[in-house]
Amino acid sequence: GLSSNAERGVTPVYLRCREGSVSWLYPRGALRIIFRPPLPADERDFKVCIRRFPARLFVEGMKRLVPLYAPNDGDPRELRCFRSRRGRAALYVEAEPEEGTKRRVATFKYEAKPLQRRHYDPATADCRPCTESELELAFCTSDLVSRGEFVGIENREDLDTTQLTLRLTKLIRATNQADSRETPDLQDNEYY
Repeated sequence: GLSSNAERGVTPVYLRCREGSVSWLYPRGALRIIFRPPLPADERDFKVCIRRFPARLFVEGMKRLVPLYAPNDGDPRELRCFRSRRGRAALYVEAEPEEGTKRRVATFKYEAKPLQRRHYDPATADCRPCTESELELAFCTSDLVSRGEFVGIENREDLDTTQLTLRLTKLIRATNQADSRETPDLQDNEYY
C-alpha cells in the first residue's frame, strides 16, 4: 500500500507487469501510474484495461488529462480501457474526499496487452464480414475452432460489450496449453 502525508502531492508509480493490482492505503492526493509492460520487440503500443474502483481516473493525454472514470459519472461499464501513445501510457488516480477516520483502501486490477496489428482488434476495426484470407488465417491460427448457432444476444452495459450465447454443434479444435488431453464429446445442451 502507498500512503502520503501531502494532501495534494502526486506519487509516481511504475508498473512493469502485464497484469496485476494496485492497492492505495489511506488515499490522499493523487498517483501518476506509468505503464511499461514487457512487450515483444516488434510491438510498441499496448492497450490497458482496468476495473473501476472508488477513485477518479484520468488518462494522460497530449496536453491535458482525459477523464476515464469517476464514481458518479453515470457510465455503467465496469471495465475501462485506454491505449498507449508511442509506447507510453500514464494514468492519474485522484483520491476521493475523505469521509471520517475509518481505514480506506483504493484497489484496482489492470491488464496491459500489446495491440495486435495482424489480427482483428475490435477497438480499431470496423464491424464487417471477414475476407476469405482472414477466415483462413483465423481457422489455421486459433486455439478454438468450432461450429455452432447463436441462441441469444444480450447487451452488457456493465462490460461495454454485447454478449453472444452460442450452442456448439461441432468442436473442430480446442487447444489448452495447460492441459493437452483430448477434448470431450459435445453434449446436446452445451452453451457458451
